[in-house]
Amino acid sequence: MLKKAGYATAVVGKWHLGLGEGNVDWNQEIKPGLLDIGFDYSFLLPATGYRVPNVYVENRRADSLPEIEAARGQLDLSANYIVSKKLKFNFNVVNLNESETERFMKYEQLTNYIASASRRFTLGAVYRF
Repeated sequence: MLKKAGYATAVVGKWHLGLGEGNVDWNQEIKPGLLDIGFDYSFLLPATGYRVPNVYVENRRADSLPEIEAARGQLDLSANYIVSKKLKFNFNVVNLNESETERFMKYEQLTNYIASASRRFTLGAVYRF
């Protein structure tokens, strides 16, 4: 009706009447949405501010998706050997088990990236004059 009269329509604000079908993949186009029911433009929050996803959706795309980091399980080791009051050696290993860091969106199947870092070793000596 409004389009026939030459108007453009838009919705801006919080929308809690549903988007997409079932489990929404926020990395893809979100369909069906407000463009599919007749609006020319939409910019909205798909849920209340305290619930996930805490994103803005412009037309069919989510912007600024939140990232969640999975537990790393990284194992680090540090050892010190004191030879005397003046001389000390230290040895460090970071990421001994070569764990990966995974960051994902709302659901773990929406992986954003996986970072792998190899082991890093440091050996140091401290001498007090």
